[in-house]
Amino acid sequence: MDAGAGWHVAAGAHRVVEYLLSPEIVRLPLTPAHCPGVLIWREKMVPVTDLAALLGGDEREAQARRHAVVLAYQMAPGQPLRYGAVLVDGAPYEVYVADDMACALPEGSEVVRHVACSCFTHDDRVIPILDVARLFDRPLPWAAAQLDGDAEAVAPPVDGPPAGRDSAVGG
Repeated sequence: MDAGAGWHVAAGAHRVVEYLLSPEIVRLPLTPAHCPGVLIWREKMVPVTDLAALLGGDEREAQARRHAVVLAYQMAPGQPLRYGAVLVDGAPYEVYVADDMACALPEGSEVVRHVACSCFTHDDRVIPILDVARLFDRPLPWAAAQLDGDAEAVAPPVDGPPAGRDSAVGG
């Protein structure tokens, strides 16, 4: 999925529920830039995450992202499904991944390490695979301090997509 800001990410095919061409996001006050609001989807409030904003992208670019992918996850086997949505620049597409495509997560990005469970290469690009439960249900370690007004707490630096590769899968 093309998350914007030069980043592309993947999610397990069993996680992708629906691609929304024109999602209507209900904006919420006092939320960080990477959490623009919620979608009312199938009579559920679904949190929306802008991965490009989370990974250090330009806010003007975020406003151009008009599509969303609804993802499903469980906190534990047997528990009900939960949903979250990520903003994307295009439709997701399926890529078959073999063991020899595995690679290390990009160095220097604590954000990617927090939201990704592993990584693979595809078309000479490094693709982080989202840990959807962690993305939507685990707070970012630095976010609570920022909301409490701790001036010392800042998001860890994001170096951008790995050098020489512009990370892509999904759209």
